Amino acid sequence: MYRYLKRLYWWPGMKKDIVEFVAKCQNCQHVKYEHQRPAVLLQGMPIPKLNWERIVMDFMVGLPDTLGKLDSIWVVVDRLTKSAHFIPVSVDYNAQQLAKIYVKEIVRLHGVPLSIISDREKDKDEPIAILDRNVRKLRNKDIKSVKVQWKHLPVKEATWETEKDMRDKYPQLFDDSEFLSHANHRSRVNSTGVEPRWRDGARCCGTVAT
Repeated sequence: MYRYLKRLYWWPGMKKDIVEFVAKCQNCQHVKYEHQRPAVLLQGMPIPKLNWERIVMDFMVGLPDTLGKLDSIWVVVDRLTKSAHFIPVSVDYNAQQLAKIYVKEIVRLHGVPLSIISDREKDKDEPIAILDRNVRKLRNKDIKSVKVQWKHLPVKEATWETEKDMRDKYPQLFDDSEFLSHANHRSRVNSTGVEPRWRDGARCCGTVAT
């Protein structure tokens, strides 16, 4: 650091001050080379020796429905020959249904592979819909929860998550129509001069609008 700073700055005792600052700086100590793990070359995946010994799989979703209500393609590729199977499936299939298809279409023809590489778990972190809501009491506090459907997972595998965490991470997932409806309900209409909530003789604070 001293070599770079001395090109632009100088003051008495500059080198000593810099050494003391770096010694006390926690971030500086963390990033120093001697405190890092030694760098190594990236480790590639082992090269398969036999056909269909190691496979890769992925899902193509969001396709138009067929007559059989199939909207996805399950792609299974042999890493050695690059030959592939394209299996029509539905995004609503659960793990048991996919396992039966896998045995029928892959294991029956090629045997059980030594390894399977899939990025399906990565897509699990992408929510696509809020299916239900719930409020429960915890230490005299209301905890709001939402039932979330995740990408590439069927509805029956939806999970309950806290609404606050989901709003912080995925604000686009929530529809604010309930707030717009409330605003519209409270707004005054020029033609009638009253708010919509009063037009039908709604009760408020024990009175009825006339």
